[in-house]
Amino acid sequence: QLEQAAEHYGDKVRFLKVDSDEEPDVASILKINGLPTILFINDMSVVARAEGMLMANELQQLADHHFFGAEKPTIEGLAV
Repeated sequence: QLEQAAEHYGDKVRFLKVDSDEEPDVASILKINGLPTILFINDMSVVARAEGMLMANELQQLADHHFFGAEKPTIEGLAV
């Protein structure tokens, strides 16, 4: 799902994966406790956090909202 969302944006948005087992210090600094955890980071600040599986279209709705000023999405089971 992450790869599909990344493909949708091309060079507009950077998607990165971090393996918390291989990078425990990064996971600790970012306060990642559950997997998967999605962080939306803008100008070096976490602007939103989502824990749990999200579909590509949900990731796109959240990215559009947090990075491009789109309307706040309503995603079942997720507080934005």
